[in-house]
Amino acid sequence: MRAKLSARLEPKQGGRARNLGIALNDVVIKPPSSYRALRFDVTAGETFLGHVVADGLVAASPSGSTAYSLSAGGPVVAPGLEAIVVTPVCPHTLGMRALVLPPSLEVRVAIRSSVA
Repeated sequence: MRAKLSARLEPKQGGRARNLGIALNDVVIKPPSSYRALRFDVTAGETFLGHVVADGLVAASPSGSTAYSLSAGGPVVAPGLEAIVVTPVCPHTLGMRALVLPPSLEVRVAIRSSVA
């Protein structure tokens, strides 16, 4: 059986959280226009992973690790492994690379702003 991801959008101020659905391959966060980078804060479970400036962010299941995540520089994960790959798309620093995390951790991404 293939692992799946679920995505939920929580508004910054007020409003109700909205379930975006279930994904077999990946969940992608990107700006509406492809010409601006975003500033993200990424947390996994209770651990703050860092500030990321990138054109987008991909959270992929092992099945999705061979698609957009791989194109963005992420690793290939064998289908039988239980993992989530979090890969920045065109990060604006050399220090930010893909992370392989256990699926038991909830990955939270806060969009802070876009970069002009």
